[in-house]
Amino acid sequence: WSNPQDGSSAEIAAYQGTVEVQLSGSDSWESAESAGEINTGDDIRTGDESSVVLSFPDESKTLMTPHTELKILKMSLDVENGDQIIILRQDSGRTQNYVQPMPSAGSRFEIQTPAATVTVHGTSFSVEVEGDGTTRVAVSEGRVQVAAQGMTIVLDAGQATEVVNGNTPSVVVPAPTVVIPTEFATVFTPAPSATAGLPRENGGTATPQPSSTATKTLTPSATPSAVYV
Repeated sequence: WSNPQDGSSAEIAAYQGTVEVQLSGSDSWESAESAGEINTGDDIRTGDESSVVLSFPDESKTLMTPHTELKILKMSLDVENGDQIIILRQDSGRTQNYVQPMPSAGSRFEIQTPAATVTVHGTSFSVEVEGDGTTRVAVSEGRVQVAAQGMTIVLDAGQATEVVNGNTPSVVVPAPTVVIPTEFATVFTPAPSATAGLPRENGGTATPQPSSTATKTLTPSATPSAVYV
C-alpha cells in the first residue's frame, strides 16, 4: 500500500465453484484463478453453489456467497497520514465481512448498495442485496453505520435492519444466525486482532472466535439511535 494513486490489490484467499473476474476496462469475464489479483475497478462474481473469500492488504476479509457481485471502487493508502480506504459496490447477493480496526480517523471500509451505504471501523457484519436493491445489514461484532435517504442509524452487535430502495432504514430487529461454510471456516475466521478489544455495548470486549467455529449465534442488543442528516 505504498502509492495512493495506484490503489491496492486484494487476494483470493479461497474459493469453490465458479468465480469470475471482469478486469477494469474489460468487457469480458475470466476465471478468478487466471485473473490473479483483484484491483481497483475490477468486478468479481460467484455462480451457483460458489463462494470466494477476498483478503485485503490489511487482512480484512469478505466472503461472497453464491450469486453475489462486487465491484472494487477504491483501495488506497495515504502513506503520509496512514489513511486507508476500501470502498466496495455490492449489487447483488450476500457478503459476510470481517474488518480490521481502522488505523486512523480518515480511514474507512465502506460497502455501497443500490439502497444504502454501510460504513464500519473494525467489525463483523453481513450485507444482503436482493434483485430490487433491497438491502439487509446484520452485525455480529462491533458497530456499523447504515445510511439511506438522509437518515443514518447505528447498529450494534446482534442487530439488523432492512433498507428498501428509495426508503430510509427500517426498524431494528435481532440479527439472524450467521453460518460460515465449513470449507471456509479456518480461512475466514478472523485473527484475534480483528476482534480483540472492540467495544461492546455492555462495556466489555469482543471475544475472538476459534478458527474451527463455522456457526455463530448472535444476541440482540438495545435499539440504536437514528440521526437525520
